[in-house]
Amino acid sequence: MSKQCLRRLKLSRQIFTDICSHLEADLCPREPGGHALPVTVKVTTALKFFMSGSFRGSAGDICRISQPAAYNHITQVTNALFAKVANYIHSDTDDTSQTQRAVCFASIVEFPQVYGVIDCTHMAIIAPSDQPDIFINWKGFHSLMCSWSVTATRTLCRSVPGIQGPAMTPSSFSSLMYTSVLCTTQPQWLTPGMQGVPTDDLAADPREEPYHRGTGEVYRSHVSTRATIEQAISLFKRRFLCLGRFGGTL
Repeated sequence: MSKQCLRRLKLSRQIFTDICSHLEADLCPREPGGHALPVTVKVTTALKFFMSGSFRGSAGDICRISQPAAYNHITQVTNALFAKVANYIHSDTDDTSQTQRAVCFASIVEFPQVYGVIDCTHMAIIAPSDQPDIFINWKGFHSLMCSWSVTATRTLCRSVPGIQGPAMTPSSFSSLMYTSVLCTTQPQWLTPGMQGVPTDDLAADPREEPYHRGTGEVYRSHVSTRATIEQAISLFKRRFLCLGRFGGTL
């Protein structure tokens, strides 16, 4: 059973059991005598979709249910997870937590006083029926852009939902990212060095002095430290193929 969970869902059996336990109250029938599939079936269907990025075939076949039923279960599980997201994706601002994060980042390449790293990524979507052109990004495909911030251990601690637009580049998204992440905390965060990102004592930009000095140690430390968010985005998209273009589009 454990090997099946890892192979099919890319999660351990214990994590799968914990998810089912946390969502049981939200996914059980609300009316007495209501008929519904077990919570485990609903969660399995949704997780398979998240992991494979393919709705047609894989998500429903694993539990041998119809496509409409699979769609309903994916919607139910997604809504239940979203209602609890603040319990798991958050940034602790107490002194102890901030100090611990700074120590973890400093252990990478000795870049001091860093508490988080921020970057943006495109989430590919199927062209909407209403005004599809405004969802085409600068890379030429339909998407929503999201900003993520992570710790040194690649733990997601904040996410700003996506925005669409033909001119939606990382730099044009920076003002929302700055307002939602940087201005709500006191410690220093690393941006990925995108043009247009506001910088002050809370955000470090490698293009500005003293960072932009070619082969300077500070510049190299900055680049190595912010690589954490690039690695995290890659890991998330490889595990949850529904987020990237290689598995399918939402």
